[in-house]
Amino acid sequence: MALPEGDRGASGGGSTIALGGETACEYSWEERPGTTDYTLWDSYLKRNYPRPDRKQADSLQGSKVLKSGDTVETLCHNARLLKGCFAKANARAEYDPMGAGYLYWAKERKVDPVLLRMAIAMQETNLGGLKDSCSGGSCNGVGMNQVITIVTDSGHATNSGNRPEWAGITHNVLTNMKYGIRVLAMKIAEREPRDIAALARFYNGSPHAAEYARKVQRNYENLRACGF
Repeated sequence: MALPEGDRGASGGGSTIALGGETACEYSWEERPGTTDYTLWDSYLKRNYPRPDRKQADSLQGSKVLKSGDTVETLCHNARLLKGCFAKANARAEYDPMGAGYLYWAKERKVDPVLLRMAIAMQETNLGGLKDSCSGGSCNGVGMNQVITIVTDSGHATNSGNRPEWAGITHNVLTNMKYGIRVLAMKIAEREPRDIAALARFYNGSPHAAEYARKVQRNYENLRACGF
């Protein structure tokens, strides 16, 4: 499906991030395969992507422009850098039948869909400040949103790291966001969460989901006070 006008390639309005001679959030993997703007390193396969378009130092993870740590300072710092990227991904989700349900859910509840996505990503990776952690053939997830469940274009859900989507989800910011939104939309369709906390619990799905949900709610409220 066609992307919205003005959202192909480079775009203004703070939707891209300058990283030395490269950028992040300019191209998705689908637009330009090999765009390793998040990281070159695949913790699941224990190797660098063999055909990257940049050096690791020119990726978000390698450039060290993002902070790590569970603090409001980290949250606001990383969110200011990434807000345009999340907004760009959400705008694209309007044209994705597998992801648009999340935006509809947020609109119905008067929830800011960009802030909520950042609140979840903060809990997953300190908004990109933490590296992926994989052991052997097992991962909690990969990329900014720690995606492990891949919702395909046909609506099939799989967690296979051998699928062709995996490289893009691992190495590319916008593609990771695309599939992260799809997982949220899938949880909404399956569980019909009534609010932010319920959606966060379903997204996490672990025995610690209630605490995770409380932290996501806290992150959301703190983001509203960051002063964008």
